[in-house]
Amino acid sequence: MKRILKSISYMAVMATAVATFSSCEDELPDPIVKPRTAVTIQTDWGSCGLNNAPNSYFLSINDEVSTVSGNTQQLTLKSNNDYTFRCYNGASHITVAEARATVDASTFMVNDANAINGNPDAFCYGVATETDLTGDSQSYTIAMKRLTRKLTLTTPDLAAKNAEGKDLSVQGGYVILTGAYSSYNMVSGVANTPVSAVSEVTVNAEDKSIVAPFNLFGLDLNGDITLSYVLFMSDGTTLKGSADVKDALVNFNDGSIEDVNINVENAEFEDPTFNFPYNSIYAWGSATSAGWDWNDKAIELTMVNKYTYSAEMELKAGELKFMLGGRNWDGVQAWLMSATPGASLSETAAEVVSRADGDVHDYKWSVSAVEAGKYHIVINLKKMTMTATKIDKRI
Repeated sequence: MKRILKSISYMAVMATAVATFSSCEDELPDPIVKPRTAVTIQTDWGSCGLNNAPNSYFLSINDEVSTVSGNTQQLTLKSNNDYTFRCYNGASHITVAEARATVDASTFMVNDANAINGNPDAFCYGVATETDLTGDSQSYTIAMKRLTRKLTLTTPDLAAKNAEGKDLSVQGGYVILTGAYSSYNMVSGVANTPVSAVSEVTVNAEDKSIVAPFNLFGLDLNGDITLSYVLFMSDGTTLKGSADVKDALVNFNDGSIEDVNINVENAEFEDPTFNFPYNSIYAWGSATSAGWDWNDKAIELTMVNKYTYSAEMELKAGELKFMLGGRNWDGVQAWLMSATPGASLSETAAEVVSRADGDVHDYKWSVSAVEAGKYHIVINLKKMTMTATKIDKRI
């Protein structure tokens, strides 16, 4: 009898335990699963100016980057979160890191240690943002925009000659363009950090013009934009030159993706036949503050390069010519005079006259009282010109 009671008691306890466990299991909540949203991302490359959409590109979701193929991507993302979707193509000579696209360094050794490759591939970018993603599904169409713009600078045939007067031809070389932006910040949407951009040139087989291709994020138009040439010539020498191209590029940052083609007509190149034996130039005459005084009062011009000297000075009614090689009677070696007697400041033609001939051939520029004022004087020895540009109405 005792055994039967023990068995009944044991079975009752087990039944109670099973009933209790089953009751607790029924009361536990289901596992918590955060909601998800099905996201479709489409990229539209139609405004990017490419011949074809790329086969693959980079998709960055909150700075997590992956390579994707095709124009439509299907994703499942956690709902109730914020998202930034960035898309961009892979481009040679452009590196993307931490939401910044940066042009690679130039392989040419130039004076600017931060110089960049001047002709990377086209770079396109698009972005979409979502605050608090909700719903079962969301779709985004991201319009891709080209951030780089092509620029071609063409310089006419130099018709260069060596010191003996023999014709030379350009075999190759490179050009350096200042003021080129080296990077694009994807967060701020701004291109920045102006440096020099370096591109290899080609020579047009038909007209022998020098063609320099660039592809740039933009230009810093608040500073100078100059083009410097380093050209390899047929006789084994190197020819250097430069041109101010800022005026031709004032609209480069207007947002267009159309190619820009500029003919550079104002390039100045070294001339191996050039010979100017005087190491200084001084303004002298009754139109200057020095008057006709021989006592070292003539105004010295600054050498810009071996062809060009310049200075700013006040001019009054009177006459003007220039001393070469010295600023007093003992030092002067020759004169730079107007090519015609009594020339006005608007007449730029100049000539060098030896000291011995200066008394007989004594031509000067004439400044009237109306013309008096502050001037920027530039003497170009290669062109043999004197240019006077008024910068202040004066006195």
